[in-house]
Amino acid sequence: FECSLQGSIHESNVPLLLTRLRGLCINNETKVQTREITYKNIPYTSHTPSEVRAKYDLTAPPNNKWRLRYIGTPLLGEKTLATIRNIVDIEVSDNTLPFMEYMGYRYEFEYLLQG
Repeated sequence: FECSLQGSIHESNVPLLLTRLRGLCINNETKVQTREITYKNIPYTSHTPSEVRAKYDLTAPPNNKWRLRYIGTPLLGEKTLATIRNIVDIEVSDNTLPFMEYMGYRYEFEYLLQG
């Protein structure tokens, strides 16, 4: 189960937020450095494009694998205040990036998560 929270807070509340987040997390000061590339497909119909994110952990040994995360469109008709989406994570081989383009997905952007 994964929960994602998005929002903004006033700068003066950042220390309090960090304290609360540390309280939720395991006391493990592991360094993180991940490359993430976002791809989208442009459907030929009026449906919303799907999104796939390719992730690679740069702190792992050289035999680390790429991971793909499919992020589905929001499910409609649910009587809830939260956005509900299907998300699928899989481990894939090293030829992931050319394969994504071959499947009709287009490169959108990439970023580095570090901390």
